[in-house]
Amino acid sequence: MAGKFRCILLLIAGLFVSSLSYAENTEIPSYEEGISLFDVEATLQLDGVLDIKENIHFQARNQQIKHGFYRDLPRLWMQPNGDAALLNYHIVGVTRDGVPEPWHLDWHIGLMSIVVGDKQRFLPQGDYHYQIHYQVKNAFLREGDSDLLIWNVTGNKWPFEIYKTRFSLKLPDIAGNPFSEIDLFTGEEGDTYRNGRILVNRPGFPGECFICELRLPDHRFRWKHNKLFLLLPEEYGPAFPAIVDCYTSPPT
Repeated sequence: MAGKFRCILLLIAGLFVSSLSYAENTEIPSYEEGISLFDVEATLQLDGVLDIKENIHFQARNQQIKHGFYRDLPRLWMQPNGDAALLNYHIVGVTRDGVPEPWHLDWHIGLMSIVVGDKQRFLPQGDYHYQIHYQVKNAFLREGDSDLLIWNVTGNKWPFEIYKTRFSLKLPDIAGNPFSEIDLFTGEEGDTYRNGRILVNRPGFPGECFICELRLPDHRFRWKHNKLFLLLPEEYGPAFPAIVDCYTSPPT
């Protein structure tokens, strides 16, 4: 079973290598500003916490990227009854080309913005590799016999194009194939386009996102601390999740 499990993980890694650019030109033009690669490394911990490292490769041309950038993460989710629930984030740190980078948090209605960079320091034109490292609870929904993970890989608040997106998920040491179903979505808020091949048929335009959905059967993980779990209301589509505020832990 261990060999099968490793093969499944390699297949997953390949499945989410999704280029968000024209098939004829998968590289960002040298004069253009944007994200050449949005590479996300996710690690699922046994307590249900999702550890995220976003490796964002910017091509900065002093058009919109002058001091840095901001990364919006959802903070408030609406429950089916209309009440709001909070997601719990822990920001581990931010680096630029491997060196710690200044950052702070701004709070908005329903959003937490990680503001990266120093407004007193002008960022020269160039290519930069930023890494945002954070952890988030409450990323799962109990659905029938499955634990459901829905993750918006890139977010949908970027003002410029993302040319390539890659997502990988590392699991705890569990036996067998944990996945009963894998799905992904691309497009604008509410879209359910499944551009899951190596190349999609058009670019990732400003304001679009890339969402993955994984189903893990048979209570594969023991939830120790998480009290809120992700719910996807069918009428809203994958870009509008909500939170269920109660959960019965599986037998340990």
